[in-house]
Amino acid sequence: MNLIIISKVFDGMDIGARFSFVKKLMGYGLSIDVLAYTPDEFERIKRKSVILNDMLSYAVKIS
Repeated sequence: MNLIIISKVFDGMDIGARFSFVKKLMGYGLSIDVLAYTPDEFERIKRKSVILNDMLSYAVKIS
């Protein structure tokens, strides 16, 4: 399972810190791939990434 999280909370965090933060919240027993972006990063990256756009075609938005 893939999980894309978009939050201002990630501003200033490196990728490793973001992953640790999310895994702590979710628990370490889950086997998921986490992509954690700030809103600005997400907008920039989704324009360039074919893989991310494919993932978004199957996405379920949780507010």
